[in-house]
Amino acid sequence: MEDVFDKKGRQKSGLSLLQLTADHKFYVRQVFAFSCHALADVAIGVCAPMEHKRTREPLYNKVLTIDPCRLYPGCPVWTYAYPGTTVVHGDRQDIRISPNFYVGEVAEYYENGRDRSMLPAPCYRTTITLHAASSGGPVFGPSSAVVGVNSSSFWGTEDVSFISRILDILPLGIPGVKMLDEEDRRRVTIQELIEINHVAVRG
Repeated sequence: MEDVFDKKGRQKSGLSLLQLTADHKFYVRQVFAFSCHALADVAIGVCAPMEHKRTREPLYNKVLTIDPCRLYPGCPVWTYAYPGTTVVHGDRQDIRISPNFYVGEVAEYYENGRDRSMLPAPCYRTTITLHAASSGGPVFGPSSAVVGVNSSSFWGTEDVSFISRILDILPLGIPGVKMLDEEDRRRVTIQELIEINHVAVRG
């Protein structure tokens, strides 16, 4: 994502996501701001709001709770990911999505990171079988809240994958936010949003 914006935060090219709804529809939402961690494989973003295509009524996201707790070997973890998603071009564009749950447990904690280049920040090795294109999916822990984010696995191996801590999003900031008791817009961190109950946290 860093290639989409220049050093001053100005967007150089388009970046968007598909928001799926319960009635099997999707909405394209532009990502107009984001913040990446300097070391950890995590980022946060701000998307354009959704509205109903006919009524123009606002549509809202479902909310996940995060849990920035420390995990230990043996802790059960699972993820919900879309590794089998394909885009078929025919008479019309057809997006075929194959989501699934993948279950495992924490095998090891790398307090100083797994390596110097790909995962230099604290992360976990798990036994979740993580297929290609699962990166970025939420990882849930014993509290059923989000404890991490899918980061990587090794091609051709099963039961070896790596997740980054959800804890590392707390210092990341959303630019251009105007708080209710402030006059000017500024960068507001996830930690600040937690403190005023705008982000759901457990633990």
